[in-house]
Amino acid sequence: MISGAGPSLARACRLAFASLALLAAAVARAEPYTGPLFDAHLHYNVEATEHYPVASAFELFRKNGVRAILANSRPNDGTRALFEARRADPSIGVEVVAFIRVYRDRADYGTWQDNREIHAMIVAEEKRGFYKGIGEFHVHGRAADTPVVKDIVDFSVAKGLILHAHSDDAAIEILFRHNPKARVIWAHTGFGLSLERVEEMLKKYPALWGELSYRSGIADASSLSPEWKALFSGTFVRVTTVLFFVALLYHAWIGMRDIFMDYVKPTGIRLFLQSAVVVALLLYLIWVAQILWSH
Repeated sequence: MISGAGPSLARACRLAFASLALLAAAVARAEPYTGPLFDAHLHYNVEATEHYPVASAFELFRKNGVRAILANSRPNDGTRALFEARRADPSIGVEVVAFIRVYRDRADYGTWQDNREIHAMIVAEEKRGFYKGIGEFHVHGRAADTPVVKDIVDFSVAKGLILHAHSDDAAIEILFRHNPKARVIWAHTGFGLSLERVEEMLKKYPALWGELSYRSGIADASSLSPEWKALFSGTFVRVTTVLFFVALLYHAWIGMRDIFMDYVKPTGIRLFLQSAVVVALLLYLIWVAQILWSH
């Protein structure tokens, strides 16, 4: 999370693996991980933009090895600025996966789930055509059981958007009850929720993925806890991780394809670049599979 309050972006851009098993593989290696990072939980809120202009933010991402971000902001102006800068200059070298945040300002915290204006704002924002999801949003327990939340979940399914929910397990259950076809990234994977319950939820809902930012108890400085290692090593987690990356790489392909179609007019050059992207994404997928099944 980028914050204008002072934490360094190096801490902010720590790896927030949306894939549990990839984190396990990286930690399990004897040598330190030095590959690219995907920050799956990055806020570029209004306070941050005052201290980190877009160019400075991208410079810090690159400096700290971040090659892709799941970006959302309060309001959504920050996310749009990051995405538009990346679209205008692909050489920036950091992919921006844009999500629509439900907060226009701080007053929307705790009230958005009953506010029809939030649903209307999401519908209008989605028309920009580049968003991949909705969130991060905060909702817990029965607070998720409102007509507004249901309409937002249904809208996400209709538009193929992924939800990014900072929620307890009860609220996650309600999101899937609203629409079983929903796809959800579970922010912080329940924080202090027991590992047994986390595993139960992941098995119950194949379209539920966890990202581990600020989740404690996973590992010490050198090794995974035995319980988390057992979870990461399971066939179920490996298969669902591959499916997640298939979806992620497909979204990356759509984004790059659209950029080339918009800005690269010579057909031959465009086809060459698109082919190069396809080959690169396939190599990424093979690399993911190799990591998952070599540990």
